[in-house]
Amino acid sequence: MARARARGELLAAGLSQAVGRPLRVEIATDYADLTLRARTGAVHLVWAPAMACAHLESARALYRVVRHGRDHYRSALIARRDGHVSLHALARVRAAWVDPLSLGGYLLAIEHLEELGLEPFTTLGAQTFHGSHPAALAALLAGDAELSAISVAAEGDDDIVEAIALHVGRAGPDHLHALAVTRSVPSDALALTSGLSEDEAEEIRSRLFPDPEGGRGASALCLAMESEGFVRAQASDYESVLSLDAIARRA
Repeated sequence: MARARARGELLAAGLSQAVGRPLRVEIATDYADLTLRARTGAVHLVWAPAMACAHLESARALYRVVRHGRDHYRSALIARRDGHVSLHALARVRAAWVDPLSLGGYLLAIEHLEELGLEPFTTLGAQTFHGSHPAALAALLAGDAELSAISVAAEGDDDIVEAIALHVGRAGPDHLHALAVTRSVPSDALALTSGLSEDEAEEIRSRLFPDPEGGRGASALCLAMESEGFVRAQASDYESVLSLDAIARRA
């Protein structure tokens, strides 16, 4: 939460300067809260995960994040190196997930296990949600769980090591490794919601993204969202994740 607040303060200052008007940044309590605020237009700009983007048909604009030259990401199923956990021996294995609506931290991992012919809801032991990638991996490192999942830029070993280190420090990869990597989905995005009029949305869009199709974008956005650029997107680009709604409802 402290990290989220610090990033929120950075965004508030940078975006206020970029759009030429004061902005207040709020931190959603969870993914469901964020999605509800975005869909109802209760907030004007939303840093939206992929599942939320799939439900933002009324958004004035969506700009998908580009990291490491990619605007897609995957999920890696993570276990302790000394835990002797494998995908073929998951009976009663405890899992520490991020959020029921997190693609990288839960949904893609469950989908992958089901595609392997496993039934996670009956095979796994206790399944808990910790609200963030660092917290889920911390539970794994503390011995409170044997399985977790995190978002990764790609399926290469270096990408996995980098993702683990981002959340739990450079020593993390010495203790944690990936059991599998899932299919890819579109990355998170900045959404201009229906809470803005069309004229307001266009004014803000032109300040944040001088090129309507994306590009570098405002420096405050790139820094806070750890992005090297943005690509103009549509909610329909995220249709491939809607099939995961059924899994979210079972959580």
